[in-house]
Amino acid sequence: MTQQTSDTSRGWIVTFSALAINLVLGVLYAWGVMAGALVGQWHWTRAQAALPFTFSTATFALMMIFAGRLQDKIGPRIVAISGGVLLGLGLIASSFASTPMAMALTFGVIGGIGIGLGYSSTTPPAVKWFPPKRKGLIVGIVVSGVGIAAVYIAPLTQYLLAHNPTNPIPRTFIMLGIGAIVFVTLFSTFLSNPPAGYIAAPVPAGGSGTSPSAPKRDLDWQQMLATPQFYLLWIMLVLAASAGLMMISNAKLIAGDQAHMVWSGESDNPAA
Repeated sequence: MTQQTSDTSRGWIVTFSALAINLVLGVLYAWGVMAGALVGQWHWTRAQAALPFTFSTATFALMMIFAGRLQDKIGPRIVAISGGVLLGLGLIASSFASTPMAMALTFGVIGGIGIGLGYSSTTPPAVKWFPPKRKGLIVGIVVSGVGIAAVYIAPLTQYLLAHNPTNPIPRTFIMLGIGAIVFVTLFSTFLSNPPAGYIAAPVPAGGSGTSPSAPKRDLDWQQMLATPQFYLLWIMLVLAASAGLMMISNAKLIAGDQAHMVWSGESDNPAA
């Protein structure tokens, strides 16, 4: 028996909880600041400082394939909490790492798995509460959390580094890790799928007098892979995301080299 409802309050709770989780998962954007600290304070090379970030982006992208199926089977809440815990543990473990490869394992692999689990559990439950005409809006709200995270996570990381005079890098990793565990776990408790048979109330007609377009046939994943549009969109995404992520991971180093910006406690001529 289907359930029809015009009350989307639960859907909005899930949506903004998912947005909040993505704001925490955006800790990945802190790496530009952390890379600058590793180069300036620990005298890593730029390539060494970029290695954990590279591992993280590759790991979370790969993990999303499996995490998406997993959250379909056991629900988004458990998968998101697991992601937050793993991300936090990866950050905390990074406080004990002293080599690029060790940090590639802790921040890159463990943290990357956590980000993949969490990110894959935010959008699916949110869009299920709304009719098709609002899915674009809901996806945009939820996914924007990762991008908006750059607004606060980089200044927060810089603040933590500047206000921990003793072992600033390890202490910053620990504080970011604890925050990730606490806040992702908290907001994940609000994630849920609609009840069985739930059908979202349709969006009222805009009054334009035009007849609605005929529904288009949905494709399963095998049929999707057989279309050229999929590969064109995939290539566009890879090229755009790769360029953006490379800039993010090296933003602070670029600012130091080209704009001669110097942060407290760092040399203006770090080892390369």
